[in-house]
Amino acid sequence: MTSRVHPSQTEELESFRSLDSIQSEELEGSVHPSATEKKSSARDIGSPNRPATVRSSKDVSLFSYQEIDEDGDIETQLNLVKKQKKNNNNNTIASSKKELSISQKLLKFPFPQSHGISDDLFLHSMYSYPMLRKILLFIVILILICIGYFTAYVYTTNFQTLTTTDYKNPGVIPTYRLTFIGDSLIHRPFTEFDLGGRVQRYFRTINLNITDHARNGQEIAECESNVYDDVPIGSADMVILFWDSDCSNVDESAMDDDEIRETRANYKANLTEVINAVKSAGVTYMAISGPNLLGEGTYSFLRTIWMTRWADDKSSMLDDYRKINEDIASELDVDYIDMRKAFLRAEPTYWVYPAYRLTLDGEHPNDRGTGIIAKQFAMQISAWTGAPLRS
Repeated sequence: MTSRVHPSQTEELESFRSLDSIQSEELEGSVHPSATEKKSSARDIGSPNRPATVRSSKDVSLFSYQEIDEDGDIETQLNLVKKQKKNNNNNTIASSKKELSISQKLLKFPFPQSHGISDDLFLHSMYSYPMLRKILLFIVILILICIGYFTAYVYTTNFQTLTTTDYKNPGVIPTYRLTFIGDSLIHRPFTEFDLGGRVQRYFRTINLNITDHARNGQEIAECESNVYDDVPIGSADMVILFWDSDCSNVDESAMDDDEIRETRANYKANLTEVINAVKSAGVTYMAISGPNLLGEGTYSFLRTIWMTRWADDKSSMLDDYRKINEDIASELDVDYIDMRKAFLRAEPTYWVYPAYRLTLDGEHPNDRGTGIIAKQFAMQISAWTGAPLRS
């Protein structure tokens, strides 16, 4: 006997079928592959060789209601569909409760975000645990301290030039006019190895306007004749005199004692006149230096093998003239730069060659020797002005 069903029940069944078809299509893209296999097996429920029973609630949610026995009673099928929908709803509620329970457990962990919990739950955990707040506060303070140190470093390195020793014009970098006089010991390094630029690079807080009036081969007597042209009144703030031509051009070994005394007396008088002329030109600072080297390896234990006779014979003369220059500088209240001592200190004791370590030819400085001269001059200028040296 075939039961009669109201048309509304048929429409309700069809609506359930269409809705479940949509849900099934959505589940196909999200379920595990194993679930897909279950779904395909579940579709065989309506076949003649298998009973039309459902083995689990998961299987129920994975097959379409359209595959239930189409020849069965419509009302029976409708009841079955309603039962299946109820089971699906129960499974969804149970799954939600299970996820909520897991979330509540994970909230007790200090770093719940590592377990896949949402950002909201992470923030909730952060505000719930004082230790985590302390750690974050410590990190923020550490970052602020680093920013402060970095700002101070940038200020002291890049904006140090804003400081000045010129208190009359704060914020203005003072400029000093520096004049070199002497012979080739200063002229050749100036033109060949950028002596002036090397001296300037030692300073950030002052500028140097450097002028070279040195002449190759110029002895102190010639320097005395040219000093009024080389250093006019009001033309310089600093003057450095560096020369050795009175040693390299003069051979005292061929003189007797009276000639040596006369030569040195004239030397002292000319040097005194040069210093007084520079002072009368309104120069604030003055230094003299020299002589330097006449052949390298002078104090090497193997010097007799390599040294030329003239260099070897003049080592004592160089020391004598260095002492004369130092004494006159002290008497006239100017500074003395012991360049010979600086070169001998920089020369290794094993160096036996007459040149090439610090000089081009045993006398005139090479690039390394020019670096020594620039540093000695910069140290003297720093002592005058108080400007710090760059490392």
